[in-house]
Amino acid sequence: MKKWLEKRGYLEVINSLKKRKFIGYTGLAIKNSIYQFLTSLVGKVGGLIFTIILARILMPELFGLYSLALSTIFIFISLTDLGISSAIVVFVSKYISQNKDQKAKAYLTYLFKLRILLLGILIIFLALSSKFLAQNYYQKPIFLALLAGTLYLIFFSLITFIQSILHSLNKFKEIFYKEIFSQIIRFVLAPLFILFILKKSLSQEINLFWIVAIIALTYFFALIFLWILTKNKIKFLKTKNQLISKKEKIKLILFILPLSATIFTEAFFGNIDIIMLGRFISAELIGYYKASFILIFSIAPLLSFSTVLFPIFSRLKGKRLEKGFKKTINIILPLSVMLSFLIFIFTPLIVKIIFGKEYLGMIPFLRLFSILLFSLPLTQVYISYLISLGKSKEIMRLLICSTLMNILLNLGSISLLKIYGEIAITLGVALSTILSRYFFLLGAIYYKRK
Repeated sequence: MKKWLEKRGYLEVINSLKKRKFIGYTGLAIKNSIYQFLTSLVGKVGGLIFTIILARILMPELFGLYSLALSTIFIFISLTDLGISSAIVVFVSKYISQNKDQKAKAYLTYLFKLRILLLGILIIFLALSSKFLAQNYYQKPIFLALLAGTLYLIFFSLITFIQSILHSLNKFKEIFYKEIFSQIIRFVLAPLFILFILKKSLSQEINLFWIVAIIALTYFFALIFLWILTKNKIKFLKTKNQLISKKEKIKLILFILPLSATIFTEAFFGNIDIIMLGRFISAELIGYYKASFILIFSIAPLLSFSTVLFPIFSRLKGKRLEKGFKKTINIILPLSVMLSFLIFIFTPLIVKIIFGKEYLGMIPFLRLFSILLFSLPLTQVYISYLISLGKSKEIMRLLICSTLMNILLNLGSISLLKIYGEIAITLGVALSTILSRYFFLLGAIYYKRK
């Protein structure tokens, strides 16, 4: 047993936890992994519980409309980054480790200006396109909800920017505290306010506006809390201002550009199924589909330590990098297989207990998506590994190919299955999503071996 644990990297983790000694990069990875796991646990479990409460309050139809609006908003949120967070982790982490605080601040200042520029453009674009998306494309009453999404866009984007700084400094404890606060404030404010609004018997469109607005407000409170918690701990910000050279800006832009294309594609890769289904199926079926999707994607990050591994991988080279990668895979793989199998077998019971009998229609979708619990954690580890080696172009190619594959498969499913009804269309799109994500994983494995 001891040899089995040692071979798979468990023994080193157990010994570090027992002795409470976190030495070197391995110790740093273990320590940060604990906070990342706790953050993921609080965030995903809290988010899942909140989603379940929201799904039960709204019922499938209104929950489907809410999910459609939020998926659209999250595409815009993803586009506010375009590689900036990854650049912060790589460049700021690099110069901080070399005790070049002024240089780290110079890079961060430049990246912050880029983030604000992107954020302003996307807020305007979302506001101007909301009516067209709601009335002409989706043909569903989510116009006001999309407008409220501009607030969501601002607060969420700024939170992720601050968290990227903390990741670069290997400060995960503060993010953990923020997550606890965020979940508490959301549980305190949102459900009561939503129940109050629904009792007023307003229209679906107005109800959705207030639901999105109040949830966006909880992110505003989380943003203030995170800034108060960390502003005095990011010490390199107190150094003198320094500008980066034109050559350094070019180097930075060349690093960001492939990631920009990657994140732009990834934004659609993660939401294209809902965006396409939103036009062709009822809001109720969207609710079933999204509830299944959220359940699986809330569990998968608990198995992945990609946020922790990225800054660690970026500092490791050669055999040490390979050793760290293999240990991570050996830990994640058996857990992924076990969870995937259990959810597939016990799907009906899980749906009844968690979502209630009103959501029994989601059983076939959840069974299909349970297969992703094997691939998602592994994919995140491979992405962290490839990015740490500067292989962002390979990831971009994979995302583009996988997204195109997903779109084509979705179009094929919708075209071929529409004669069999909306349920058949939804199952076809779910299968298309699964196939495209496994294609991405296989591609990442190929590039890693190559």
